[in-house]
Amino acid sequence: MNNWAAILSSERDDWRTPRALFDALDQVFQFKLDAAASANNKLCQRFYDADSNALKQSWNVGGWVWANPPYGKKVGEWFDKAKAESEQGARVVLLCMACTETRWFKTAWDNCAEIWFLSPRVKFEQPGEKTGPAPKGSALYIFDRVHVPRVVRVFNWKRGEWTSNAEVLRKFGEWS
Repeated sequence: MNNWAAILSSERDDWRTPRALFDALDQVFQFKLDAAASANNKLCQRFYDADSNALKQSWNVGGWVWANPPYGKKVGEWFDKAKAESEQGARVVLLCMACTETRWFKTAWDNCAEIWFLSPRVKFEQPGEKTGPAPKGSALYIFDRVHVPRVVRVFNWKRGEWTSNAEVLRKFGEWS
């Protein structure tokens, strides 16, 4: 099975972010909008669902925007939207696969203020269903024109442990 086959192996694309992960992040960011939600899996009071089409809406809501977009071949559209919205002043956190070989990762790399690689793999939720960990690792892509220096972190969200940018650079070496 190739990478995309594994990623697209689920019949659904509306997996909920684990509440513990979102709550830990919400303490930091205090999200105002869930841009990729449904009435059943929203994590913020204000949200965009498939009918309201977040890709055609403004994300400038006076605070941080959360999005766990549908994984699939069109996920790059979400990165393009986050980039465009951040250029207009929106502050966006996308939760997505850590696929460093993709075109959308290049968009993220060139435009994110921070990228946080998550450990362990996220086990997305579906009420009433048994779920396992995601087929690939995940990362948080933080689009924020206010915070310019690039930061890369590893965040063990179950333990609440962070590695600093300096620790990552020591471990993996400098890169441009």
